[in-house]
Amino acid sequence: SADRRQGFAFNAVSGTYSGGCISNSTSDVNVNILGAAGVQDWSLNHAGWTCPADGSYWLALSSTSATPCSLRLYTFTNTIAQVTQWITEQMATQNVVGFSVALVDGQEIAWARGFGYADRENGIPVTTNTVFRIGSVSKMFTTTAAMQYRDQGKLGLDDPVTNYLPELRLLYRYPGADSITVRDLLDHHSGLPGDLLNSCFTTEPVGSRYAWLTNYLAGTYPIYPPRFVESYCNAAFVLMEGVIEAVDGTGTPFTSLVNSNVFNPLDMDASSYLKDKPAIVSNLARPYSDGQLMPEEYVNAYGTGSMYSRPVDLANYIRMV
Repeated sequence: SADRRQGFAFNAVSGTYSGGCISNSTSDVNVNILGAAGVQDWSLNHAGWTCPADGSYWLALSSTSATPCSLRLYTFTNTIAQVTQWITEQMATQNVVGFSVALVDGQEIAWARGFGYADRENGIPVTTNTVFRIGSVSKMFTTTAAMQYRDQGKLGLDDPVTNYLPELRLLYRYPGADSITVRDLLDHHSGLPGDLLNSCFTTEPVGSRYAWLTNYLAGTYPIYPPRFVESYCNAAFVLMEGVIEAVDGTGTPFTSLVNSNVFNPLDMDASSYLKDKPAIVSNLARPYSDGQLMPEEYVNAYGTGSMYSRPVDLANYIRMV
């Protein structure tokens, strides 16, 4: 029929439950949970149902579509308790000063919490707003930015990198070494030496290392032929800064392009390759290593490891995926 209804009784303990209707996009599914506290509506994008007390409840489903659907009700209480204990133990064992986490369930953040200190000396705790430098997770966002241009038909993954960076040269060692493709850069098969980190980590910003790297490579040999073996390559993602700028063609810096094309649409307000947003500057954790306070650090190899973010921002990316 055009209006289908189903209901059943169930027992629940007090707490917050997550769930979601899995159905065809044309389905119109309404969920009502009835109990001592009255009727509580549930929508497809609801963040969760809060059970007010232990007891029996009635679940009523109705739909204007014949498409089958299912509803899941579950709680992360056990998961959160176990993960909290594990994080606390690991922080003590590994001398970690500050830590934060977000648990994503479908389109919702089911749990987010900070642990320890963003600034131990001044007693400032880590919160869900605390920003950290996320290291090589930066590569994922560099790749996402590149794939946007690929989807627009402006970048070919199997194009030679020299189509976009004609100034890129290496000393001759292997036949075909000048045929490195964009895909080779992104999947660590370029054969380039990976850790050319001159001036990449400094206590004052010196700017992008892309220009320095391209000049250096002109006097450097590849370590493998392209597409011969997977070899982790930071240098490749610094070169991707130049590829993305060249493909865009507007003269806009790489860091600004990713802000405009990736971070801003996803409401990642505390995410950037630079310390250039108020949410970063006002919430940035101080750097510690093995429990010891370190000098402020700048990573000038943007595309491979300079990005700042926080788990609640990264959760927006996960939700998009």
